[in-house]
Amino acid sequence: MRLCFFLFLFIPLFQLVAGNFENGLEAEKSLKLYEARDHFRKAVKENPDASGVAEHAAWFLFLNGFHDEECVALFRQAGSKGQDSAAMERAARQVERELGVRGPADEAEKAEQKAFQKMKVEQAATGTDAERGSSLVDAGEYAEGVVLLEKAVKEAPGDEVLELKLTRAYFWSGKKVEADQAYGRLLEKHPGNPALLYERAEVAISRDDYEKARTFLTAAEKARPGDTRILLERSRMESMEYNREAALEAVDRISPQEQESARAWLARGRADHSRGQFAAATESYEKALAKAPHLEEAAHRLAESRVWRGHFGAADELISDWMSRERGLDWSERTEMYAQMTDPRMGAQFASYSNSAQYLELDFGLYGSFRPIPEVEVRPSVVNSLFQQIGFSNIDRQGGSVEVNARPDELVAVSGNLGLNGYTNDWLSPVGGVSTEFFPVHWLDLGVGVNYFDLIDFQPPFGVGIYDLVTTIGGVGNRVTSTQGNLQARLRPYAGWEIFARTRLASLSDANTFQDNLVQANYQFYPSQPRIQAGYGYYYMSLLNPARSYQPNAGGPSTPAYYDPDALNINSWKLEVSGKPVDWVEMGGEGYLYNIMENGGFGQSVFIYTKFELDGPENTLRLDGRYFTQNRGLTRTDAPGGSFNALNFLLTYEHRF
Repeated sequence: MRLCFFLFLFIPLFQLVAGNFENGLEAEKSLKLYEARDHFRKAVKENPDASGVAEHAAWFLFLNGFHDEECVALFRQAGSKGQDSAAMERAARQVERELGVRGPADEAEKAEQKAFQKMKVEQAATGTDAERGSSLVDAGEYAEGVVLLEKAVKEAPGDEVLELKLTRAYFWSGKKVEADQAYGRLLEKHPGNPALLYERAEVAISRDDYEKARTFLTAAEKARPGDTRILLERSRMESMEYNREAALEAVDRISPQEQESARAWLARGRADHSRGQFAAATESYEKALAKAPHLEEAAHRLAESRVWRGHFGAADELISDWMSRERGLDWSERTEMYAQMTDPRMGAQFASYSNSAQYLELDFGLYGSFRPIPEVEVRPSVVNSLFQQIGFSNIDRQGGSVEVNARPDELVAVSGNLGLNGYTNDWLSPVGGVSTEFFPVHWLDLGVGVNYFDLIDFQPPFGVGIYDLVTTIGGVGNRVTSTQGNLQARLRPYAGWEIFARTRLASLSDANTFQDNLVQANYQFYPSQPRIQAGYGYYYMSLLNPARSYQPNAGGPSTPAYYDPDALNINSWKLEVSGKPVDWVEMGGEGYLYNIMENGGFGQSVFIYTKFELDGPENTLRLDGRYFTQNRGLTRTDAPGGSFNALNFLLTYEHRF
């Protein structure tokens, strides 16, 4: 991370204090920066009123990247006695801004800082190459400053402090290769120097060479066990590599008094965020901001976590607040992500479902989505469906519904829907339901719901394999409805792992009772491209009575209204892969293997999808294809049934306003 350093025009005249202070000066000259810090700490503690001691110690911490509360306290302690108290106050405020406890500088302070840097450059204009180069680098004028520092180092090859200043200037100016090589030369002279290892690790991280950075930080920690700066950088690097456990362990190794600091909570948030643990990350970022309300990285990451969690109201408040502030990070990715998730949209959808029972369903619908306020989403829709089966008359349906989803706060979400379906067999059916989901802790979600609907819509095709409840035209012909209650829980015990459990009980209008239970365990591999998830599931389904048959004409053909095993136990294994091969195309697929425990039957299914951006992200076209087959099913009497297969296509066009 770039450190903005000031150049001294002069070295204050100190009333030298024997012992620790002199030892600190010697250690500083030989680049033993941690040892110098230790000596200066002791000198300040032993001689708090000695002239120049606290002032030099404060500037030493500032210029060498020890930007912490101690640095601020020393500036404030020495400010009234310092030779440039205004510059010391500005430096203290800069550190406070990096720590997130102070807001951005006002225009007057910026003008003072600019004038100060200009004065330093002008004062150094007649000085040595080292003085002129340093003043230009500190003012951000790297091109000329680096050249002058290079000349100065050649003229004074034994001045290691000057050599370190040039090395840092390489890094700040973007010359990362030169910086890495220069740090290498310094480390040859000072092997095992923790400060140099730490700074070289920063260079390696900026070059995405994480293994090299890990080596340097490990060596630095070995030399300075428990050092907060080294361990927080190690945690940051491990998070960038998606190594959540290693990132959290690094935070655990810092001193107990630092464990509750804003920087420690930010590091924990990064670790969870890197593995998609957005609920846990949200809690950590909120704790960091409670201690450091101006810590931009915590706010930046919290905005994304809230969007992914569906907490759009809180995300909107946070983003709006920071849009009015001076920002150092790019917030456009956050605002664009929020817009993609919440902008109004309209879509058209066509679907077909067919199976080997000679049943065919065709659906065409229009839907919309808008948010009157960020916390509430309204989704109106209309659909026309055609149900066909060989030997039976077609049945047509027109339906409309309105769904409302609300997330009033972080702890609860509620949903409700209300609709009406009309069929050509003189059936008019109201439908609707409500559900609530609770989020008591970041690792657990709990849900409860009740719904009333037409059995033909019991579950979208392939909701859980094929076994949820395969309906036929008899489900429409017999006008079967269902009242269903369900309980569900989602548990995230470890990073990448998710366990989902659901139980449902439904009463059917043909005097039958349906029950099913589902438990799934999924593991999400590192969330890089492509995304890969593997899982296992157990599914149980049973119906109390056999399904009624549908026979519209006496003596004519008949068909069961739905698949009706007495009991069905299924093992399933899943592999899911998705990613974006190019910016405007997203692709994914899932493969399932099913085992019917009662008769050893097997089933397989493949789901694939491709989503295109037509002329930008506002217009998308998505095609889903799904196929299922099984070698033998299970009859009502537990005898092996025949083979079964099904095919489903879904084409969706969506426009985002």
